[in-house]
Amino acid sequence: MKTFTTILFLSAILISCNTDSFQKAAKNQFKGKWRLAKRGILDSLEIEITEDSLKNYTGRVIKVNNNKYVKLFMDDGDLFIKKIKRYSNKDFKLTEKKIAGPLFSIYGESTNKELDVHFHHKDTIYVGEKGNGGIYVRIIE
Repeated sequence: MKTFTTILFLSAILISCNTDSFQKAAKNQFKGKWRLAKRGILDSLEIEITEDSLKNYTGRVIKVNNNKYVKLFMDDGDLFIKKIKRYSNKDFKLTEKKIAGPLFSIYGESTNKELDVHFHHKDTIYVGEKGNGGIYVRIIE
């Protein structure tokens, strides 16, 4: 009887588990146009993420925002996302170019910033845990 109860209890737990967190997010969900939100001076910056022939994903600026520093150091067509790398089912490492990258490189500092990102759903990417580092929102045309 004790074994039967244990098996029944474990079965109930397994059946009630949410399997959404175990499903693998397709990397090609990154493709498209995105607007940055909750990112400080990068708010409203628009980028387009594309895939090259080697299956690498990069993002280029398609529209700069009104911030004077962004306008000073970025132009339309500049490379903003250098690479996207998967490290679990829904979690990725995204390498962004720092705004004043050329200035940082003069002083021997890093010109890139690596961010942990994950899909909240197909049209929203959270930067950091629960989006506390910002959000990428898909631009739907």
